[in-house]
Amino acid sequence: STETMAVVDSEIQLSRLQIIQGVRTTVRDYLSAFNSVDVLNVGEFISGNKKYDRCFCINVLSTVPILSVRYRIIDRVFDALRPGGECLFVTQYRNSEFNRMALLPKAVPWGDGILIDSLRGHSFYALIPPDQLEQAIMAAGYFRRWLRLRDGSAYLLAVKPV
Repeated sequence: STETMAVVDSEIQLSRLQIIQGVRTTVRDYLSAFNSVDVLNVGEFISGNKKYDRCFCINVLSTVPILSVRYRIIDRVFDALRPGGECLFVTQYRNSEFNRMALLPKAVPWGDGILIDSLRGHSFYALIPPDQLEQAIMAAGYFRRWLRLRDGSAYLLAVKPV
């Protein structure tokens, strides 16, 4: 059987025009040429029931200000994986830009991160230590294949048990 992968993001990110490999297009249109890739907005992913071989959760958890929602994301990815499926989780645990942003007048401490009011609206960002990332992943039922730390980012490859 063919391996499948889901690309999930907000509808705004999937539909906005941008330059991808020199072509003005959207992520949704660009990836539509790949038969083994499903492009889904967050709502479509949450309500879907298709199973995938691979998921990538890259710098997503750090942008979610509510811990229980982060855990629900981890659980939903787990549910979307086939047995033996893998997910690469990536979070930053050290970032000099984050430290600089935290000092801005429009930055407000919020939970384990900062809420920033900018011209584009509000955004949230947290640094997630590797041990906290691993603890959340293991609590959801994954096995850790490996954890690598590089340049302030934690890369954790997690596997759904067979």
